[in-house]
Parts: sequence; structure tokens; C-alpha cells
Amino acid sequence: MSEANDGFVLVKSKKKQNKDKIFKKSYLPDANENFPLDQAEIDELIAKINKLKDQLNSHDQELYSSKMLFHLGNILNNFYSDYSVKSKNKIVILCYGLGSFDDSVTSRFQFALFLIIIDYFKEKIGTEIEIKEIYDPLFNSKDKFVLEKILDYKYSNSNTKCIRKVETNSENLTFVFMPHCPKALYNNFLFSNWTSTRLKSVLIMGNSFRSIQSLNNDEHFAKNYCFLNESLKFLKEQKMESKCDMTNAFYDLSFIMFEPSETVKLAINFYDENFDLTSLLEPVYDLNEEVI
Repeated sequence: MSEANDGFVLVKSKKKQNKDKIFKKSYLPDANENFPLDQAEIDELIAKINKLKDQLNSHDQELYSSKMLFHLGNILNNFYSDYSVKSKNKIVILCYGLGSFDDSVTSRFQFALFLIIIDYFKEKIGTEIEIKEIYDPLFNSKDKFVLEKILDYKYSNSNTKCIRKVETNSENLTFVFMPHCPKALYNNFLFSNWTSTRLKSVLIMGNSFRSIQSLNNDEHFAKNYCFLNESLKFLKEQKMESKCDMTNAFYDLSFIMFEPSETVKLAINFYDENFDLTSLLEPVYDLNEEVI
């Protein structure tokens, strides 16, 4: 899509469209198309997301602390400079745990931030991005419509519980957006990518792993969330400047990077790079403790 059309446009007057260029494109159903949803409701949802994105991008301190986005930009820029992203082919993006941004204001804030991050990748990093997977069991028909018809994103209908191997193509890096997910999902993601090469190529935005560990019994955590526990030995976290009077949607969010080293002794050895995920026993959790 051309840069001139790099916005998410409501189906409104031209005067209003200039203000609301936030998503990739507008959506006008064909006259012969069986439009499944109320157009006014879709426009209303888009307007709500646009408003929050405007607020998050605002430099008006009364609306939002612009320091958070400044901090976000520095972290992303430093991370991808360290990993020579400009020589890479693309950034692969995975997104889990948003919730329904139609039903939840908190989810809507997080979704708005997700869109801002994508804008940053396009405009500042200048690298091709691929939205590989977006999933949440709470997505309703309007959420899915916005993702698929408006944004051209592919949402998943399959709950893999974050058990997914990232690509190890030397030209790709993976950004994983997982705000406020259950700790089992973080543990599952690590379980399915427990190699030095894969973890080095990943940047997670989610709850601080160190905060998660501090809130749990040491022995229980080490036994039941062993990959999370072991990752503490070689991860690097940078907490976001997330003080925001409007919402707690960004509470305790951190950027999590992995710097595995041969000198670090692990209770769980890294897999061979060509491991078969289907041959491994998946982690099992107490369903009374975790809802995944």
C-alpha cells in the first residue's frame, strides 16, 4: 500500500477523513455484498480506536505522558540497532491476549498502542513487517471484522495457547505483543522457542517476568513455570514509562529481550535448533490457577 494511503479512514466526509487517517484503508461494502454487521457500529468502534490513538500520540501532558512513547521509541530503536535490523528482510509480529477491543476500554487502549508500534516500525525503522498471527478467544464479530476487513490482518481462529515456534530465518526478527497475559502463556511461548537462536531474535512486550516471579512462591514457580523461571538468568527487561491517568492498560508492561550465554548454567538445556515441537511434552497447569 502506498504511503499516501497509510491511514485507517472512516467512511465520512472528506473534511473528517483528513483528521482520521489512522488505519490502513476505509471499507465500503459492495452493493451486492451481504454486510454482516451494522455499518454505524463499525464506524463507532473505529472512531473510538482513532480517539485513543490520538490521545496516546498527543504531546499534551494533560492527556497523556509523551515520555512513554519516547521511551518506547528509544527501546525499539536501540534493540533493532543492536541486532542490525536494517540489514534484515522483515519483522514478524505476533499478538496475543488483547481481549475484545470492542467490549473493553483497556483492550482498546492496548490495541491503539499496538497500532502505534506498527506505525513506528514502518516510519522509523523502515523495515517490512508481517502480521503473522493475532489471537484472543474473546474476539467478537466486530473485532474480527476490523482486523480482517479494515486492517487486512490475519487473525487466527485456533487457540495454540502461545505454543508456536518463531521463524529462524536469518533475515527475520520477531516482535511479540502480549499485554497482561497469564503467566502460563509466557511460559508456553518460551517452551516452544527454547533455543539460543530463536530467543535472541525475539522481543516481547508484556508483563515483567521479574515481577511475575516476585509474586509467586519460588518453589512452585520454578516447578510449574520452569521456562519462565530459567529465562530470568539471561533476559534483559526495560520497563515502560507507563504512568497514565487515563488507564491502567499499560501497568507493569516491559520490553523483554534475551541474551543467552554459554556461561549461564541452566536447569533446562536449550533444544537443538532443528527440534520437533510435536515430540515435546507440553507444560501442564492447574486450571484453577490459570485460565488459558
